[in-house]
Amino acid sequence: MYEPQIKRAKNLIRSPLSEWEVIDGERVDVAELYKTWIMPLAAIPAIGGFIGHSIMGVGAFGMHYRVPFFAGIFNGLLSFALTLGAVYAFAWILNLLAPYFGAQKNFHQALKVAAYAPVAGWLAGVFLAIPMLSLLALAGGFYSLYLLYVGLPVLMAPAKDKEILYLVAALFGALLLNIMMGQITQGMRPASINAPHARLSQNLDQEKQSKAMEKALQSGDLGGMLAALGGGSAKVVSDTEALKKLAPDRLGGLKRVSLTVEKLDVPIRAITLKAKYEGKGDRHMTLTIMNSPGVNFLKTMAGLSGAVRSTKKNDGSFEKLSKEKDRLVMQSWDAPSAKGNYAWSYKNFIVSLEGRDVPPKTLRKAATVITSAALDDLPTG
Repeated sequence: MYEPQIKRAKNLIRSPLSEWEVIDGERVDVAELYKTWIMPLAAIPAIGGFIGHSIMGVGAFGMHYRVPFFAGIFNGLLSFALTLGAVYAFAWILNLLAPYFGAQKNFHQALKVAAYAPVAGWLAGVFLAIPMLSLLALAGGFYSLYLLYVGLPVLMAPAKDKEILYLVAALFGALLLNIMMGQITQGMRPASINAPHARLSQNLDQEKQSKAMEKALQSGDLGGMLAALGGGSAKVVSDTEALKKLAPDRLGGLKRVSLTVEKLDVPIRAITLKAKYEGKGDRHMTLTIMNSPGVNFLKTMAGLSGAVRSTKKNDGSFEKLSKEKDRLVMQSWDAPSAKGNYAWSYKNFIVSLEGRDVPPKTLRKAATVITSAALDDLPTG
């Protein structure tokens, strides 16, 4: 299915100059380039980061930390969405700068540079799935800089004496984009996130998927693109009051002390409910319900549909990832800190319960208060 893309990636890595010359003579269709090249490759580091931080976990100096499952999903989607936008923005910057360095002003040529130069960095993003090897992703990023150095003069044809200046200006623009992406990411992440390629399911209706993708690309609907790739719906919960009703006044013997709902429209559509519950001493729980068209996409692309994983420690701590009927379930318990998490995903929803001094069985029982049927009944639009 992706033979032409694999061949192009190999050629760019092995013989970049000759491949850039081939690319130079090609016509480009923006929607097709995004669908067949940018989106599949940009998904690799997003998925790798999700697996590395939320499934494998990060360890250093005798400590081990795993980003909560729902937070990892959100991180991956946000990274993916911002990358898609950054490619377009970088092409715009290259095109805007072109006349100042004697280069041709041609957005399609600039888009090809922005789309093909990052290939090494995107491919190296697979190392993010193994935290111990994550530094190798930097090597791919450096090689992508070399691809930009080789490809920019070929496709944009700046004046010979201004090639290096053009490159420096382009790198400065890329740096600004990275800074902006970092600020956007920090601003959009839920508070609980700020701590330290698999095949698509063969059950997908390929024709329906293709039509949905084409429609989303034409309208610029990122949520629709993710939904089409993941085989889900692009709609999200439209009635915040109906969503709030799913959070009971009391849960697991604890009283609800706060209830908030946050909505996000760009770069991806998402709605998140967060309810906090407290009891005597330091006992507390946080219920989170997240709905986004990208949830099913990331689960599918990461190959988690039938995932099973379980680890136990002598002190009673454990981690477990399993499939239970129509749900993907992740459970964890850290005995020394008495912190636990029970999260499950259904379609484009993630329900998560995090608690302290709340036993795993209590977390699991509390999570059954939210049912798949109740999520299906929520109004969407």
